[in-house]
Amino acid sequence: MSALRDAVEEYIAVRRVLGAQLHRAAAELRGFVDLLEREGAEFVTTELALRWARQSATAQVATWAERLSVVRRFAMWRSVTGVCSGFCVCP
Repeated sequence: MSALRDAVEEYIAVRRVLGAQLHRAAAELRGFVDLLEREGAEFVTTELALRWARQSATAQVATWAERLSVVRRFAMWRSVTGVCSGFCVCP
């Protein structure tokens, strides 16, 4: 397992302990990590998040926004837990 996959699983577990069900969001995040692993990415980046969110040519703009929102919440959580997510300025 990659560090990002481990982080996603930890994020899902924490959110569920706090009462969130995250059925769709969990599946979406796991799909996003699949893309990150294929790309060899170590961090969440805006470019990869946008590319992943817009993968489906038939998806509505609202779907893109929802997918980006899921990734943004995960990236913010990673930033708060002390791991740079790529959405911040990394040294």
